[in-house]
Amino acid sequence: MPDTERSFKVVLERRMRFLAALFILAVLAAGVRAWYIACFRRQEFIAAGEKAARRTFKLPARRGRIFDSTGLCPVWHERYCDLVSLLPDGRKLDDWELEELRAAAGPLDASSGRLRRNLKADEVLALERVLRSGVRARIAVR
Repeated sequence: MPDTERSFKVVLERRMRFLAALFILAVLAAGVRAWYIACFRRQEFIAAGEKAARRTFKLPARRGRIFDSTGLCPVWHERYCDLVSLLPDGRKLDDWELEELRAAAGPLDASSGRLRRNLKADEVLALERVLRSGVRARIAVR
């Protein structure tokens, strides 16, 4: 074997050992840093994560009536309300019940269990009074 080829193999072997040692040192350094963060700086990172979660977390809006300081209800915040019958399928409400509901909510679809879809806020408020009188229907929120 010529001397240059042998010296090339020796240099290549040294370089490979050096790169392997560098890789092992990098892995050890990353492991030590991860251990340090997990043990000694844990609370700091938990606090930072909670702060970020508060900043980005979307709280669902409360639905229902919103009252002002005088007790009035100027805002209604239910998006989808339907008037539904409490009777089993195939049975219809009595005529007096349908008349009271029509007076409060307008035209109804008495052929199905869902008497009226997408009620407006004033209709819901008017229907609440009617439903307390014993009518076999309820307001369902979707």
